[in-house]
Order: sequence, then structure tokens, then C-alpha cells
Amino acid sequence: MRSTTMKAVARGSTAKATMQFVSTRYGAAALDRIVSRLDPALANGLLRIGMTDDLPYADLVALWHSADRELGQESPHWMEEAGAYAIESFGQRLYRGLLQKSSPMEFVTQSVSLFRLYYSPGDIVLVKASRGVGLELVCRALLATEAEPSGRGA
Repeated sequence: MRSTTMKAVARGSTAKATMQFVSTRYGAAALDRIVSRLDPALANGLLRIGMTDDLPYADLVALWHSADRELGQESPHWMEEAGAYAIESFGQRLYRGLLQKSSPMEFVTQSVSLFRLYYSPGDIVLVKASRGVGLELVCRALLATEAEPSGRGA
């Protein structure tokens, strides 16, 4: 019998961007401590993953939890900073055409969801747009049981 349950996945570039951010901002020793907390097979897989390879979302969350334990006390906003770093570096190289839209409306209504490229089967959906008010977006969760570290998103 075939299961119809989809496993949540992310792109390898999400893990690579997180690790590069940590190494650049906090040093190689901090990254080594983060990776050493992980199961050795997981750590090895994360260090070897390709940019466009699928990565089980639970593995990415394990990396984020480990990084949060290392960085969270002194840098509670490290994850938001890592996300900005990922968009400015990896995101610009991989998805430049999607990121350089003329307006937020054009970005969220494009035929290819940037969020879905990174996190599947999750998605961000436009709920309402009002001129002068902004956009209301809803993030459909990947899996209810796969929470981000410290309740923060990616």
C-alpha cells in the first residue's frame, strides 16, 4: 500500500546558507560546535549536500535547533539575520529572476512560488491585497509537528 503522506523537504541551499552564515558571522569554531551536536550521519550529509538537493525538513530543523542552542542566548535574532543573508547571497544567485520583481504584488502572485522552491509542500498564499494597506499572506505549514527552533520561522 502506497502512502499519500508527503514528507516535507527543503533545498540543500537552505542548510548551506545557514552554515555559511554561522561560519562568516560567528566563526568556524561556532559552526563546528553546532554540527558536532548532530547525529554524525546527519552532520556528514549536511556538509555534503548540494544546493538543489532535497533535504528532509526535519534535518534542516535539527540544524536550526542546534544553531539556536549555540547562538540563541547571545544572538536571539540570529535566524532572521541568517534568512536575510540567505536571500542576499544564495537567493540572488539561484532565483534572481523571481526576486527582482517590480512590486510586492508581482512577487506574491508570480506563477512560481519562491517559498515552495525552498520548502515543499508548504506554501505562502495571497489572501487579500489592498492599495495603500499592503498584502495579507498566509503561510501554510509544512507539517504541524515540525516546529522551528524557539518558535521562529525560516
